[in-house]
Formats: sequence, C-alpha cells, structure tokens
Amino acid sequence: MASIGGVACHYVRDTVPANTLRMNTWNIPGLSGTGVQLLGYGDGDWEVRCEYFAATYLLADAWLASIQALKGSVVTIIDDFGTTSTYRLVCGFGPPKRYPAKRGGILGVKASIVVRGKCK
Repeated sequence: MASIGGVACHYVRDTVPANTLRMNTWNIPGLSGTGVQLLGYGDGDWEVRCEYFAATYLLADAWLASIQALKGSVVTIIDDFGTTSTYRLVCGFGPPKRYPAKRGGILGVKASIVVRGKCK
C-alpha cells in the first residue's frame, strides 16, 4: 500500500525525482584548467498528491492532520507502483481538500493533499 512517512494512503500520485549528483565547476583565470568539486547526492524539488478514502469526515481530518504533522521531517515515500524514495524532506503542503466520494460502492469521504519537499 502507498504511504508517506509511515502514514498509509490509498494513492500517492506523481513521481519523486531520484537524487542527482551535485557539483560545482569553475575556471581559474590565468591558469589552464577547470576545477570541480563534488557536493554529494541530493538536490531537486518534488511534489506528490496523496489521497485517502475514509468513512467519515472525522477520520479524513485525522488523516490530514497526520500528513501535515510530517512537516520538517525526512520521510520515505512509497507510491502506487511500490517504488520507494528515501530521504525526502517535507517542506510544505497545498490546501487540504475533503469531499464526498464513492469507493467500491461505499459512500465516504475522499481526503486529498499535495505534499512538497526537497531531496536530501
């Protein structure tokens, strides 16, 4: 099942970019050569949309609160296809949404939120 930071979700949409190798290059005036400094893996912004189907608005609000409590923490994200992305810093959120929805013939509440962050 999809999840973000250990909080179960029914859907985690969009992709999280892989860590990329960061480097800094420079030319030294008067000398023939280029300097390169490797800064390690990381960098890159990401954004995923998490969705959860709950039986009541109270359960949907509790799920949204648990997702928003992840702000400032480094999490592991597992998307719909089982792809795991680790060491992702949660920086912010889009506006949370709740609305009536039907899933599997059962009427309930669909909660949705966009999670934004950086790769660390």
